[in-house]
Amino acid sequence: MPTTFSSVVAPNFSHPPFFSSVFHCPIAIGSFFVFTTPTNRNEHLVGRIIEATKAVEKDHEDDHEVKVNLFISFGERPKHTTLYPIKDGLGKNLHEVVLSSNTVLFYFDRDVYDIAFLFTAVKLSRRGAILQGIENVFVCRYYYDYEEEVNEGELVPFPSMTKGKCSVPLCFPARVFSDIETLRSQIYADLNRRGEQQGELTKTFNHIPFAWESWAYLKFKLSDRLDIPVRPLTNRFFLHRLTHDMKRTKFAVVEDAYVMRFSDEMQFASLRSVLGLTICYGIRASRAKLSDKDPRQIPPGCAVNCVLASEQDNADCAKFVRVPPASEGGFDLIHNGNNVLSLRTRYRKFHFETEDGESIPLENSSLPQHFQDILKPQNWGFWITEKVSIKKRSLFDHDRQLYVVTGVFDDRIEAKPMFRAGQTICFNDIDYVMAAIASKQGVQSS
Repeated sequence: MPTTFSSVVAPNFSHPPFFSSVFHCPIAIGSFFVFTTPTNRNEHLVGRIIEATKAVEKDHEDDHEVKVNLFISFGERPKHTTLYPIKDGLGKNLHEVVLSSNTVLFYFDRDVYDIAFLFTAVKLSRRGAILQGIENVFVCRYYYDYEEEVNEGELVPFPSMTKGKCSVPLCFPARVFSDIETLRSQIYADLNRRGEQQGELTKTFNHIPFAWESWAYLKFKLSDRLDIPVRPLTNRFFLHRLTHDMKRTKFAVVEDAYVMRFSDEMQFASLRSVLGLTICYGIRASRAKLSDKDPRQIPPGCAVNCVLASEQDNADCAKFVRVPPASEGGFDLIHNGNNVLSLRTRYRKFHFETEDGESIPLENSSLPQHFQDILKPQNWGFWITEKVSIKKRSLFDHDRQLYVVTGVFDDRIEAKPMFRAGQTICFNDIDYVMAAIASKQGVQSS
């Protein structure tokens, strides 16, 4: 029986949330997570929790047994289908999965590996979030062995979005994703700054709301898994500001805090796995977008702000400096344990023009090689070397109109206008149709 939404087991929201000792917070039914199998810890499976019960086995008496609806990797779908991966929009270069009706049982704390941020293509476009490079972001469009797309409302990214069903106002994955987006937005705001008084080296310091659950997740992901050190800061002064119509004042409170510092290429790579590929770079007053199909052009007289790896010797790493100079590029994430995160960003400005107004070639601009690579459009997945297939419902442009394929034959292709009433047209030049579909999909036809 083909996998359709009616054949997929729905989350049982009558089951209450359960507490996880791994994430130190309640987990709501309907949440998405990545699990590992007991027989192979290197195998990762994406699933949605549909039921949870207290474990009865003595070896797992503190754990919960969860029934999970599995998602299968897009590359493991049945080979007889003619579906192709996402080639454009905000979903390209993300991990794509398909919805199946298979269920499996896990012990949550024993088998959980990570949160899974799973979106449909529609939800992803509505959020407008550029999530490329984040390893636990997934996009789902289709059912496992059925070529129909997942309809609007059949999958929601977070169970707390299903009002009247989920008993949790804001579930754990939703809180983590919201705080990570707030952190990303603040970093981009810093790196997109363009001020008259900005020097070659700059550092910024800002406070953002950041729940302790989200900070615990960052420590779980970056410190426990990727060995980013978490250092305690004692007797640190947190500055608070009060604003009133008549007067503005500020006061300092002594608090203990913890800091994660990112200052070398390995640490930057770890941070990109959580915050995305472009987190270390910003074009001043102009953000790069995935819709750019040509190499990014820097506005005249503008520059690029980049966070560079620190040039400090490894021998000096034992001495931890609370506030490094701006010349030592990097990020400091400082959390006070009370839902406030302080972000310190240190970056350098790179000019793309000489004093005479001549453009500096990209390879001579001293930009980090990682940034030079992602400025090239083919690395965003625009050009994928694979042969395009012609199937029903494929779209292509012809005579300034959008056509949809209605029939595929050995000697011809039949198609009709998509948005206008018109007769079906026969295209005997199959290579022409294939090239037009390839241009529409963003793949090469040869």
